[in-house]
Amino acid sequence: MSSLKRIPEASFFIFLSEADKDYLLARHINFLGSSFASRAGFFGQAAVEKYMKALMVQREGSYLAHHSLVGLAKECLPFSEYFALAETLEGLETFEHFEQIGRYGAAAKKDKNRVDTPELQIRGAYVWADTYIHVLDALVAEIRGMIVIEPTYVDALRKIIDGGEGLSLVDLWRGTEQIRDVLLRDNYSFGQV
Repeated sequence: MSSLKRIPEASFFIFLSEADKDYLLARHINFLGSSFASRAGFFGQAAVEKYMKALMVQREGSYLAHHSLVGLAKECLPFSEYFALAETLEGLETFEHFEQIGRYGAAAKKDKNRVDTPELQIRGAYVWADTYIHVLDALVAEIRGMIVIEPTYVDALRKIIDGGEGLSLVDLWRGTEQIRDVLLRDNYSFGQV
């Protein structure tokens, strides 16, 4: 059973900051190849979850302590009808199972692709389509766009797009591809490089 966690409104930034990191990791891992797809899905799921929790904290000063994207969408419905759209729910369901599969593989308790018959056992399987990264980008752009980032906070993704000077995410990045390219490569929601 999930419980309501009350925290100071300013704590939304903790969720936002962590969500941005998870989103960047999901995009980076996506481009590493299909062998890592479960991890791209895992970080994508975590990013969307944290963006919704940041929105809840900013608007209500609380969040639900569970990982269900569809469940969180129901809680975010008072903030926007976006969370009731069939396309939104379909996108959230795409990433829903990666929370378990990406973490536990074949030992996952929630595994929508599991087959368990006397003739065949399939566990820990996942499907990753090239379109999933675009689904993630659209979810992030829309949900993150509902979060008000006042000038007293650093909007990390905006700062990365603008060049990233003085931002620790940029300064400490050691990837072979520039972090700005990771964010914008083939990204129809935030712009492309």
